[in-house]
Amino acid sequence: VYLTELGEQIYPHIKNIVSEYAIVEQLCSAQQQKPVAIEKINILTHPLIADTYLSELAISTLNNHPQCHIQVREASIERCIEELGHQNYDIILIPIPKSQLDKALLDSNFYIAEKVGDDYLAVEMHLSHPLAHKNTITFKDLSCTNVIFINQDHEKDASLASYYFDIRKLKNFIETDNLALYRKYIANGFVAFTFNTLRKNAISYFSKEKDILVKSLHPKCPFTYYMFLKPSDSPLVQELAQKIQNNNYFSAP
Repeated sequence: VYLTELGEQIYPHIKNIVSEYAIVEQLCSAQQQKPVAIEKINILTHPLIADTYLSELAISTLNNHPQCHIQVREASIERCIEELGHQNYDIILIPIPKSQLDKALLDSNFYIAEKVGDDYLAVEMHLSHPLAHKNTITFKDLSCTNVIFINQDHEKDASLASYYFDIRKLKNFIETDNLALYRKYIANGFVAFTFNTLRKNAISYFSKEKDILVKSLHPKCPFTYYMFLKPSDSPLVQELAQKIQNNNYFSAP
């Protein structure tokens, strides 16, 4: 068997290709023997905290630790407090009304409880809303307008406001678990409950929402932000917990 004239011309190049391919295979095989360890961190929180502070914290953390996978789940206050009796999450960050504080601390057998700030319930609305001229909004005002709640649990009265008001007396309220739709309702004349301090500190997230106002609610409805940390040897979990503990998001601006 003899090479043709064309075969003689391409044979040296084919030898180089086969040689280079063998080198590529060796490099890939060596890399496969050194798998990258992916650290998973599970966090549970209220939707409005996930929507603001935790979204920014997760992005900044992933930029510095690309090998990390952060999963943020959202739930109502009731569901978060229920989860304190299990060990499914590394960090649970929730706003707790005073009426539920003792129960939450009592149920947190598997977690270390750290207070990270105080806040109170406020309302947000579009600047064109009829109530936008008022400095303080009362429950009577809310009973005469449309209200939207963010609710991930598909259960009635799962809002933080239900700890302070009988929201069933409102003229018209709806619930949604779609955050984009939630924002659209506010832009189209609905009033929403929000966290006064957190909402005002989340400047970078809401920088485009220049037409949205945050109004005080009377009487003030106080609650406390608590971080529940499951004991862990993970430096990254400790770093995240330290950032939550030392930030100014949960401090009055």
